[in-house]
Amino acid sequence: MQRRKLPTATQEFFLQLGEGKSRSNMMSMLLQHLKKMNSKVKTLEQLRAWVITHWLKQHHLRKVQVMAGHRHISTTESYKIGNLEDLKEGIKN
Repeated sequence: MQRRKLPTATQEFFLQLGEGKSRSNMMSMLLQHLKKMNSKVKTLEQLRAWVITHWLKQHHLRKVQVMAGHRHISTTESYKIGNLEDLKEGIKN
């Protein structure tokens, strides 16, 4: 049995779980469940943005860069610029 190597850093909020159709179905089911819990959730990308924005309030910029898997610090900084009120509300929910 061959072991899979875990990525050292990733741009994805969720690690690679499964491949192809099974992964797509799993992510679709997750998104449907999240939408039932909170009607403001539209996409997984939106959820990822909320989480990164929340991290920025709690941690140093460089730490969030690593946690989010961003190669460039400017990518992490861009999450500070968005509409903070909408993001705050999303995190609370």
